[in-house]
Amino acid sequence: MAQAVPTDHISIRRPTPRTLAWAALVLAVALPLAALPLPWAAGLVAGVGVALLVLAKPQWGLYLLAFSVPFESLRQFDLGGTSLGTTEALVALLGLAWGLRVATRRPGGAEPRDVSSQVNGRSGPASARSAIAVAGSSAVGAREWAPGVLLGPLLLMLAAVVASTLRAVALGPALKEDVRWLEVIVVYLAASDLLRSPRRRAILITMLLLAGTLEAGLGYVQFLLRLGPPSFRSGGFLRAYGTFGQPNPYAGYLGTLLPLGLALALAGWAEVRARRTWPYALALIVLALLGGALAASMSRGGLLGFAFAVAVVASVTSRRALAVAVACFLAGLVALILGAFALLPPQISERITQVSAYFGWFDVRTVAANAANWAIVERMAHWQSAWAMFQAYPFLGVGPGNYPNAYPAFAMPGWKEDLGHAHNIYLNLLAENGAVGLTAYLVFWLVAFLLVWRRCRPLGPGLPWWERAVPLGVLGVLSQVSLHNLFDNLMVHGLNVQLALLLALAAWSADGGRKVVPRC
Repeated sequence: MAQAVPTDHISIRRPTPRTLAWAALVLAVALPLAALPLPWAAGLVAGVGVALLVLAKPQWGLYLLAFSVPFESLRQFDLGGTSLGTTEALVALLGLAWGLRVATRRPGGAEPRDVSSQVNGRSGPASARSAIAVAGSSAVGAREWAPGVLLGPLLLMLAAVVASTLRAVALGPALKEDVRWLEVIVVYLAASDLLRSPRRRAILITMLLLAGTLEAGLGYVQFLLRLGPPSFRSGGFLRAYGTFGQPNPYAGYLGTLLPLGLALALAGWAEVRARRTWPYALALIVLALLGGALAASMSRGGLLGFAFAVAVVASVTSRRALAVAVACFLAGLVALILGAFALLPPQISERITQVSAYFGWFDVRTVAANAANWAIVERMAHWQSAWAMFQAYPFLGVGPGNYPNAYPAFAMPGWKEDLGHAHNIYLNLLAENGAVGLTAYLVFWLVAFLLVWRRCRPLGPGLPWWERAVPLGVLGVLSQVSLHNLFDNLMVHGLNVQLALLLALAAWSADGGRKVVPRC
């Protein structure tokens, strides 16, 4: 028989004002959320959660950007005729969080937990001395390549784009280009400051490669199952395009990761000789997945860019590879000269003529377009339209992002429909920003090349295997993008942010006394 519970000892506490305040706040948030459609409510909750996370730990803004760049097209918002995505929102949030962190940082700017994480989890006086040594070596590396070294060229580029905005007919696209270069500055500076510890750098590299692997998987599905626009079909397959809408920018995105995977594989080979095979195996798997996805895109610019990146990376790591690359270049140059003078067999001369037509310059008004030469003639038509814009406005161009608006007045006969840009970043910069913009861009790109090249020389003997590969991989990325940009404009779809993250990673490669990988 159940016993009755005495009620004379039960006391009910009155809610405190603090409890009532929290309850009111929960109701004030929950009731409007309940009235919203489920996708909007879930998105709002997720957005608030991400904002709180990034404000509390700004480095998470960098990790999330690794996924936002490839997947931002899944959710776009139209604002006054200009589309905005998660990348722009994350960059703004990262800039705010990092700015607050810098403003509230104590003198000296050290982050004790970041420094201690570099000492393999040890504690005690010995680990404290090691932490001080690590912090000192990192500071030396930061002084040798302070963010200000790239900040000057980046500010010069931003100033050139802003000056060109004064000529823009369509202000919305021009302002979006201004914001694009401002994003590069914000992300580069924030990442250069937040990526102080190897642990954070390792997490960011992992996030970048994981996002790239997901994109590669999506590309395989599109390629094999032929899921996409009929215009992308080629034989029994379909050109992979991922979440980028077009195969060429998809290949451009993969090109920002493939050379890094190649450098990791080379650095991982040294670990194999030290009886640690898993780094090499993992790097090879990632490299194979990304390389296969690039091949599935069937992007000639992307494939040529990766071939160039492989040659650059191999030349830096091996004297024999450098000799082979120079020999191949000279042989190709001789073949082009002989083919131009019809001194080779007809079959070979015909192939060389096709290659030279792809790279050469011809007047599209004198060429009849057909199925065989359509891609070449169409691209040339847009190149020559861009050149005509530059001739009309040589100093500041027609305005950033205004190539489509100016195109009708400069279109070649028979090519009235614009492609959004000139399919050549250098000509596109000449058209939109004039000689001033192209000069500023080349200064920034050259400085970035030289700084990363310096980091590919001696690297510290105590560095992890993956960190020894970063400068070499970023050098390959810059090489690939430089060549691919001859046939496209890769400063779109958030790839500007991706490059800023990679440059910041390379900036934190501390110098020491060992090569990136053993020379052959």
